[in-house]
Amino acid sequence: MIAEMYFLQRQFNSSIEYYDKAKEVFLLTGNTEFVIEAIERKGLAYDFIGKPYDALKYWNEAISLCKKHNLKDRQKLILSNINKVKNN
Repeated sequence: MIAEMYFLQRQFNSSIEYYDKAKEVFLLTGNTEFVIEAIERKGLAYDFIGKPYDALKYWNEAISLCKKHNLKDRQKLILSNINKVKNN
């Protein structure tokens, strides 16, 4: 995913833009797990640029999808990210 390449290069604003594009493609193809991945990673990018409230917004969106599709392990991972933000 292009967004991930930007993320790994620490170009977080560009990664956010491409995570949005990836999410739209995954929605069209019906790939819920990748939709969640794009949303979760977008939240992580916001966290890295110092916008924890934006990060929480996207992580909560990802958690809602996890609950809807019974993806408990993925939900635990996202909750772990939220706890890290709360503890900082």
